[in-house]
Amino acid sequence: MKKKIFACLIIALSLYSCNSQGDSISESVPDSSEVTSATSVSTTVSGTDSEAHNDIEKIENDKKESESKYDIKTDTIQAEDIYDCSYFTMPETINGYNYFISGINQNKLIVALSQSGQEEEHIDYQYGLYDLTNDSYCAVTDFMTDAFYLCSDERYWIFSSITDEVTSYIYYDTETQTSGTIINFVNDITQTADGPIINGNRIYFDVYKTIDDNTAIPMVYEYNSEDQSLNLIYENAMKPMCSEDNLRVITYNEENQKYDRIISVTNPAEECFQNKDKLFDISCSSGKIIGIVTDHGRTYSVKDLTSSQEILSTYEDNGDMLGNMAANDNFVCWYDITGENNTPCVYDTKYKKIVTFDNMSQCYYRTYIYDKYGLIFDQASGENFKICLFSIKGE
Repeated sequence: MKKKIFACLIIALSLYSCNSQGDSISESVPDSSEVTSATSVSTTVSGTDSEAHNDIEKIENDKKESESKYDIKTDTIQAEDIYDCSYFTMPETINGYNYFISGINQNKLIVALSQSGQEEEHIDYQYGLYDLTNDSYCAVTDFMTDAFYLCSDERYWIFSSITDEVTSYIYYDTETQTSGTIINFVNDITQTADGPIINGNRIYFDVYKTIDDNTAIPMVYEYNSEDQSLNLIYENAMKPMCSEDNLRVITYNEENQKYDRIISVTNPAEECFQNKDKLFDISCSSGKIIGIVTDHGRTYSVKDLTSSQEILSTYEDNGDMLGNMAANDNFVCWYDITGENNTPCVYDTKYKKIVTFDNMSQCYYRTYIYDKYGLIFDQASGENFKICLFSIKGE
């Protein structure tokens, strides 16, 4: 069952990654431990020269494994220097159920509990909050069939609901303990690879609208949870993102026929930003536009597009591919789609530094962020895996 749940998680991550390999956003609209030096080892190792050589080679390999596989373009700092970090070991089950981690809400984990013995094509999930500090679980939803968590704030939880008839975005209001449908993807309206975002009582997301047999254009919608109204706010636009209460979208550029104009919906007078990079993913943090850019799939870089400052890049010869970037006004994080082990790290927008979590070994790590909190864990590990919950010191 755990293998099945992990497979579902990977599928969900794939569904909500920004684009397939090699596609940029502008082109994505569809046609419908300590390391001992080798010198010290050579003076202490006993046995034959061959044994000494093997030991030295092993330590050199261990040293290489401890180094970051990213080309870091900014200063770095250790997490414990600026964050409160707590390390936990996750239990094998929660309330007797298999589970996987779906996100973070404040300082608690969002987990999906799964009932065992179900048919593969339909799985019931219950979503709730797991408190690492006291090993307690509080259910937020009942068990729901084929509903996948997308995002949440202090009040609203958003899911993608998949049935035999229709795929929908649905919400659950934790204050009133009621749920409802945001949109059904039917007829000429289809779901994109981008998930929704929440800003207060507004939920923003993009869709594809089919114009004819050969053309589909992206559109940005707003759902108002107060009056339960659904409104089209921008046509021929995609990728809504919000930072410091400023909603931005990517719009179509008639001159070059690409989606490369980033404008503010909240402040129409704000100067339009025209992206010149080949974008693979994009978000906003502390008023800045942050993107993952690629040179035709050879390397992937996290870049401050506003200042043209590269933050971090993959090496051309290691095949890493970055995507699923998330950002708020404190952190920027990303996901290594290729599943390679690496030193866990995030980008801190206040210090403008890469923050490394050296107390965690290199792993196929996943990062979730929420306000001033963050969560890092090895998603490829088995039972009783290690997890780091971190938060900004003094806040």
